[in-house]
Amino acid sequence: MLRTGIILKKCWLVLVLFEFGNYAIKEPTPELFIIEKTDCTEITLEYKKGTKSKKCMNCSSTPNFGKKRMRVLSLPVGLETKLECLYMKNLNFGEKNDKTMFKDYPHLTHLHMIRNSLSDETEIDIFEMLTNLERLDLFDTSIKPNREYNVPKSVRFLDYTNLNITTLNLEHLHMLEELVVSKTRLRNFPKLHDLAPIQLVELKRMNMINFTLDEFAKYCNIEEINMDNTTLGNDGCTCHQLIEWVKKYGIKMEYPPNCQPDNKCSLEFSQASLKNREVCLAKNSHKTLYLIIAGAVLLLLLIVLAIIGLATYLLYPKLMKREIEEGIEVKEPVKEETVEEEAAPDDEIVNK
Repeated sequence: MLRTGIILKKCWLVLVLFEFGNYAIKEPTPELFIIEKTDCTEITLEYKKGTKSKKCMNCSSTPNFGKKRMRVLSLPVGLETKLECLYMKNLNFGEKNDKTMFKDYPHLTHLHMIRNSLSDETEIDIFEMLTNLERLDLFDTSIKPNREYNVPKSVRFLDYTNLNITTLNLEHLHMLEELVVSKTRLRNFPKLHDLAPIQLVELKRMNMINFTLDEFAKYCNIEEINMDNTTLGNDGCTCHQLIEWVKKYGIKMEYPPNCQPDNKCSLEFSQASLKNREVCLAKNSHKTLYLIIAGAVLLLLLIVLAIIGLATYLLYPKLMKREIEEGIEVKEPVKEETVEEEAAPDDEIVNK
């Protein structure tokens, strides 16, 4: 009896494991994965700094699946092509996806992919066709280590919190205003466009052992930087130099990095740091000058067009009145072929 009971328990355990395995690999039914049209006010569409982004009029979001990530192959069928904001959370895109994934949604300006999972086979150009995208949020999304996606040039807000990356190159984002890369594995400051109007950079809870002030000084447009619980450099002095730098140039830092006790570090800035800042300021002044010149040329062109339009409006009625009074009529020219055909019979009569 005891042996029979043990056998029955083993059979029951095997049956339970088999059923659980079937449930685990079972693909979700279409009814479980439904994109719902959502009131845009329910989705946070403001930047962390408070700058309001473009207002969305057409938003959709996934249901709340809880902490478990629902396995899906791609976007669901039936989304509106005029969709502006898409919010997806706790989804596991288990198949290879490329730029065709979003090709039917060219009007998308806000893409929130919160705590999702992108397979290792996902192409780096997955977001490339979103040419109107302003906000890309990949907060706590699982990706292939060190995978850098091609972010559209139109992006102004980028959230890479808790992504498995060690390097980041965003030099092509000339419109970037806010960057959040907290809890990443970045070892140095990300590469940015030196003329981007950056208002906020967040690098919290990180160990940036290769951070240098020389590199940071290249970006003179940064208005605010937060480094709460972040370690900088490996000499203990880089942190103190950064604190002095932000104080001198009026950069807001509400959450400073973790600085070791001052061990008589030199707080004098290197010539390279000062030179990099001068170059950045010079580029910005040239940009401002170009904008002023372009604005002046455009204004002059508008003035010329306005003068031509006004002159036409004032002179056209007088010209028309003059033509009517003089009885000017436009006569159609006589075709030569017709004259020759009519003259032929007269020549024949003269010959006779």
